[in-house]
Amino acid sequence: MQLKQSGSPIELLIANAGLELGEGASIQVVLNSSLQEEPFERLKPRLQQYLRQTLQNSQISLHPQVAEEAGPRKLYTNSEKFQHLLERYPLLQELKEKLGLEADF
Repeated sequence: MQLKQSGSPIELLIANAGLELGEGASIQVVLNSSLQEEPFERLKPRLQQYLRQTLQNSQISLHPQVAEEAGPRKLYTNSEKFQHLLERYPLLQELKEKLGLEADF
């Protein structure tokens, strides 16, 4: 099984994920995002079988764990961006009202 040579982009992300040893033969696979969980679950049986055969240990089990995001929350929509600016610059609301502007565009 050569994920890094022939795998899809999500398989490459999972192949580069952090690993933590748990109790017994349990392995925690640290994923960067919850978006990686579904692809990991699809890949898990193949990967687990490969590890069991290669390491000759039928007790190995893989468990996904999503790493907590560090840093500020990302702003995606225009309303989220505007609310963020309002928190930093409260006078922006007054300016918006005086000029008759809309926040959603």
